[in-house]
Amino acid sequence: MDTIAVIVAALVGVAGIAIGAIITSSKLFEKRIRKRVATLTAIGGLAGAVVVLIVGAFASSSSNEAGSEAGPPGGENGGPTSSPWSGPTYEEIAGSHRGSPVFSNPGGDAVPKGIPDSIPFGTRVPVGCVADNQSAMASVTAFYLIVGGTWDGLFAVSDTFANGDTLGDPNGTTRVDPRVPACPN
Repeated sequence: MDTIAVIVAALVGVAGIAIGAIITSSKLFEKRIRKRVATLTAIGGLAGAVVVLIVGAFASSSSNEAGSEAGPPGGENGGPTSSPWSGPTYEEIAGSHRGSPVFSNPGGDAVPKGIPDSIPFGTRVPVGCVADNQSAMASVTAFYLIVGGTWDGLFAVSDTFANGDTLGDPNGTTRVDPRVPACPN
């Protein structure tokens, strides 16, 4: 769907430039009108190119499909090279249709540039431990330390995962998976 939006934006930009070129080269219009059309065509072409770039960047950053694996190992996409966790891991499934927010630490600091700031619905990620909420976000119970994939070494809000409940179950209320141990201090 995002690819179609990029193609449509590009075609609209090309069509605008073509129409502007036809009017500019036509002798049916006064010279001052042709100059204005040429200027507006240049501006429109530039604006179209910017729209294509923005839509293309958005499409590529949100291309991870629901239910997919966590992604490439850490170190790729500008992420941390490895998490500090060496213990057992537990698979958690992102359970929020809006995505599970990801942070650099349990204090809620932003993720490094180039790493998606949320885990798409249905994505399975390995977690190592659960950390207490040290942020000012009152709605957050705790954070999971992600120990593999795109978000290796980062923290995700535990409340936004299935936590052992059936994915999509409106009665699922588990805020932290009881199997996951507390992170060492």
